[in-house]
Amino acid sequence: MSTLFEKYGGFSTVSSIVRSFYKDLLAHEELSRYFQGIDMATLIDLLGEADSHGWAAIRRWAIAQCA
Repeated sequence: MSTLFEKYGGFSTVSSIVRSFYKDLLAHEELSRYFQGIDMATLIDLLGEADSHGWAAIRRWAIAQCA
C-alpha cells in the first residue's frame, strides 16, 4: 500500500507544487515580508527529505535561520 505522498507523485510532484505556492506567496504584497531572508529552496528540499530522514535536519536549519 502506498502513502498519499507516493500516490500523488512523491517528492518531485509535491516539491513542484510547494515551489509554485511559495513563488506566489513571495510575490504577495502583504505576506512576503514574513518570508524575507528565508532560503525557500533549502526548506523545500529538507521537507522532502523529512519523511525518510526524520525532522532533525529541519530543526537544525530552522534554528540556524533564527540565529
